[in-house]
Amino acid sequence: MLYRFNSNGSAAFAKALAELSANPEPTDSDYEKIKQLSLNRDLLIEINDQCNLPTGPFDTRFEICSQIYDAIKDSSVIKNFNSSDSFWSWLSASYFDELTTVPSRNGLNQRKFSKEREAPAYIWHHSYKKAYRHRLGHGIFIIHHLGKALAKPLLLSHPGSMSDYCEQTFARVGSYKEKAVIEAANSIYFDGEKVLPGASGEKRWALQHLHREVAQCLINYEMHEMSADELLSFLPTSFKQQDFRT
Repeated sequence: MLYRFNSNGSAAFAKALAELSANPEPTDSDYEKIKQLSLNRDLLIEINDQCNLPTGPFDTRFEICSQIYDAIKDSSVIKNFNSSDSFWSWLSASYFDELTTVPSRNGLNQRKFSKEREAPAYIWHHSYKKAYRHRLGHGIFIIHHLGKALAKPLLLSHPGSMSDYCEQTFARVGSYKEKAVIEAANSIYFDGEKVLPGASGEKRWALQHLHREVAQCLINYEMHEMSADELLSFLPTSFKQQDFRT
């Protein structure tokens, strides 16, 4: 069953996140209080869609987002996709354990969550400058918008974190909703299993430089009308050569 927060639920969720962020030494019970909000029927509105959400475990953000997407792709929340729908906050609360539990090298789990102001990682932000930070909602959105094959390289991080590759892709001018840009970038930086080392770094073929070139192209060309191959043909050859992958 799917739910969204009512107004009291949304307020309680935002307050709980703020309190957790301000707590210098939160305990597991402090995290659990947020998960419990998603189970409190006094704070919820039932969505009339029969969906069974996945239970994990999830190794990556791609796994959690793609499995949730498969479960809800025929639901009203996807058919009427709206980032302001409090369903996305309820979903964050429901999966708060998965979003904040990180395995460490010594084999023990540790708690870690985003303390960014206004909690855009868990509450979908109204500004496009922060909207892409929502860990579940935006991950599901790009799977819905791009398909799993193109979305996967962007989501190869811990379920509760954002990779540099994803951050740079959606934070820079000329990439948001521009499928050709993402397709071209993936063809350069993704080897089929992982994003190549150095893709988010300072090298001349790195992603930040690709986006600078794209920004220049946007001055004179309609990017949404280009294919990835057409876009690559406008870029310096360093972005198309294969030798930098070694």
